[in-house]
Amino acid sequence: PGFALFQMAKAHYCQGRYSQALDKTTECLALQKLALSGSSEGGSSASAAALISKGNNASAKADAIPTASSIMNSDASAGMTALDLRSTFATSVHSSVRGVVRSLTDSASSPKEGQAPHPMLSNSIAIMVSRYPAHACVSQTLLLRGHVLAACCLDNTSLLVQAVQHVEMSIAIQRKLLVSDEDELARRLIFLAKLKKQLGQFDEADAVYKEAVFILSAIRPDATNDRLEMMKAEDAEVSSDCAKYLKRITGEIAHAMYLHGKSYHCQRMHAQAFDCYNKAFNMLMKSGAGKDSLGVKNIAKCMKNRSSLEKLVSAYWDDAGVI
Repeated sequence: PGFALFQMAKAHYCQGRYSQALDKTTECLALQKLALSGSSEGGSSASAAALISKGNNASAKADAIPTASSIMNSDASAGMTALDLRSTFATSVHSSVRGVVRSLTDSASSPKEGQAPHPMLSNSIAIMVSRYPAHACVSQTLLLRGHVLAACCLDNTSLLVQAVQHVEMSIAIQRKLLVSDEDELARRLIFLAKLKKQLGQFDEADAVYKEAVFILSAIRPDATNDRLEMMKAEDAEVSSDCAKYLKRITGEIAHAMYLHGKSYHCQRMHAQAFDCYNKAFNMLMKSGAGKDSLGVKNIAKCMKNRSSLEKLVSAYWDDAGVI
């Protein structure tokens, strides 16, 4: 549910229209919550019937959706060109659908007696998550809203905090799903760690980076075994797909280690940062990435940082166990 609204929000986000993207994600979440709330409680049929009823009522209040033939046969169409007729039809449909969505959004957001406050007003992620159905589409919408908030926050800390909350809710719902995409979960964790680092929450960011690397590292041996089995079976096409997947997972592990190293670097923990850079560099080189690849260049640039190297060497010689 809410697929069209999600795609519209995604398009607005990609084009830099963050305000419109936030509006569409709000409508999308309201529609998804309304459509899925009954299914999570075992009353999917009743929820579906209520949704259809509300949609019908909204349609009755709005203008009826016209058909092409009705527009063609109307008196107002006299003297209109084919392009004019097409524009009139599209505008009428858009107006009607917008009325339905607005009605559903208003009914979902209207306060009722005894109803708990909106989850965004709560500081507890667990309470926030309990307000949304555990569904993959809800998780995706929350993640998109987190990306939009992070993109438009600039120096606004409050927007960045909201972005973190939305990504945490997305991850929490993703963990609840019986069929969970582990590498997708790891990518969300990496994004969450970047936001926490941006907020200066380095300890939490380090913990999230470690979890992401752990998840990806657990996937990597399975991908390696799948590739070996396909090579033995002499299935060239599937073996090639397995090799690409293995390379992608390896690259994501190296990228997570590189970002973790930058987090350590911000904390002036140069030894830990250099260790992360070194592991990421070696992993990329073993996976076949060339020295001219962007990932290798970025890691090498961090490893060659003169100030960091001087502090690393200084800390080494200051260690009492060295001499």
